[in-house]
Amino acid sequence: MQLALNLAVAASVLGVIGSLTCAVSLVLAGVFLHESVYVIATFCALALGFMACVFITAYVYTPELYPTSIRAFGCGLGGAWLKVAAIFAPALVSKTLLGGHMDVAFYALAAVPLLAAVAVHFLGIETKGKVLEQLEA
Repeated sequence: MQLALNLAVAASVLGVIGSLTCAVSLVLAGVFLHESVYVIATFCALALGFMACVFITAYVYTPELYPTSIRAFGCGLGGAWLKVAAIFAPALVSKTLLGGHMDVAFYALAAVPLLAAVAVHFLGIETKGKVLEQLEA
């Protein structure tokens, strides 16, 4: 049981670090936009890899905090935001491409994992050694 708790804590910490690293990778893609396409592709690949780390961590941390009914609502709300992002992100990228400001697209996309890391850092609660009933109170 202690090992499972330690791994959950490590996953949470890695999720925040992954989120920050994802944001930094996207910012660097914007900064080095006029370098080789391989440099940009490397930063984007790093961002994608660390974003996957964040998603995996979210699936470990979230069930510890909320009862099933609230988790279901949160998944639905998250899915809705995913659809909204899927609509607006391509429009943002195409507008910045047409305007010659591709770096702005990378900066805007970097804001999302940065915001997630900040939210988890300031709003996340410690779950170590607590049962779900204690977390609901």
